[in-house]
Amino acid sequence: MRPDIKGPLVSLVEYYKWDKFAYLYDSDRGLSTLQVILDTAAERKWVVTAINVGNLKDERKDEAYRSMFQDLEIRKERRVILDCEQDKVKDIMDQVGLSVCLSV
Repeated sequence: MRPDIKGPLVSLVEYYKWDKFAYLYDSDRGLSTLQVILDTAAERKWVVTAINVGNLKDERKDEAYRSMFQDLEIRKERRVILDCEQDKVKDIMDQVGLSVCLSV
């Protein structure tokens, strides 16, 4: 069980003045946080790209993570919030690191 992060997350985005970012989530809890972010985004004119990473097939997830971050890079989405379970964050970060190494 994790604490509710909706308020602190919105405060963080406001503090750093992010007006464009991607929000990656993997659960219903992440979906409810996304709803708060989107409601705030409508008021503040933020551009939010929401991606559900919870439904990726295990046998193709590594490739999907790399492709997803390559797409974000092409669209100049450099600010990313990962609202996922710890094991999924590790998997994603491993693939992002590999993707960066392969593109150099």
